[in-house]
Amino acid sequence: MRQVYALAASGLVLGIGATTVAASWVDSTMGDASFRTGTFGIESNVGGGWSSHASSAPGIFTYTPSALLIRPGAFSYGPISLRTVPVSPAASVTLQAATVAGDSTLASALRYRVVKSTTCDASAFSTGTPQFVVGSATVFPSLSTGSAVGAIALPAGGASPGAAVALCFEISLPGTSANWSNSALIGKTATPTWQFSATP
Repeated sequence: MRQVYALAASGLVLGIGATTVAASWVDSTMGDASFRTGTFGIESNVGGGWSSHASSAPGIFTYTPSALLIRPGAFSYGPISLRTVPVSPAASVTLQAATVAGDSTLASALRYRVVKSTTCDASAFSTGTPQFVVGSATVFPSLSTGSAVGAIALPAGGASPGAAVALCFEISLPGTSANWSNSALIGKTATPTWQFSATP
């Protein structure tokens, strides 16, 4: 009996020893990472330098000839360029319908079109194959019309801003007899404001 107990005790000791040795081979190492959101944004240039124009201080188009002298049958042209800010991914931009302050009769009568072009005059809408953002060669939408979703693609920005995309806005008051004979249009002012909405 003593011999049996001695063997059992010995086995117990060996079991504990084996467990202790196995535990000494367990190890761990830890890793971590820091995450930061990237930059996303667009900015515009209407002739006075690049800026992220807010709704409270929109960029003001410079029209040629002056849109303040528009009459039935006349056209005015205003350029604007868009680009992504540095380190921004590419942007898909939609031109929203204009919100208009001023005379509602004049606002309803005005028409506009937009093309992608570094030239901003009548030739931008008729030479070659214009890339229309709003309207077409024969369609002159109202100010309440926006572009198709994502109609303007802006390349990603790297260390510097992304490559600029130039646009040309054409504003017109159709030379129809209805407009010529409408005294409610004389001496009136309307101020449309357009918003460019961008998504990555």
